[in-house]
Amino acid sequence: MVSEKDLKIKVGVLKRSAKDVSFYEKEKAKQIQKIESMRGDAKYDDHDIRKQQEVLAETEAMLPESHQRLDAVRQEVEMLLEQVPEGAEWPCIAEAKELLTV
Repeated sequence: MVSEKDLKIKVGVLKRSAKDVSFYEKEKAKQIQKIESMRGDAKYDDHDIRKQQEVLAETEAMLPESHQRLDAVRQEVEMLLEQVPEGAEWPCIAEAKELLTV
């Protein structure tokens, strides 16, 4: 049997993990755009562009790990939802279901 507190905590972790994935994806797109604009601007040399490519590589390295963490937390939340007592009307249940559909 799961408690409301346990579910609430896992829903918070799920929110944070989804936010992390979203952040890294936005950061990757922004970094790609920045590198492209640097290549077209003569004031940046190869060293500057290489450094930005290193930043992009670090961001890309974080994406698979973030996706794995998100998938693991989703599975945990799904398992917890199955253990919710019959007739429980906790606010975090609806929130968890909503996050799982996204």
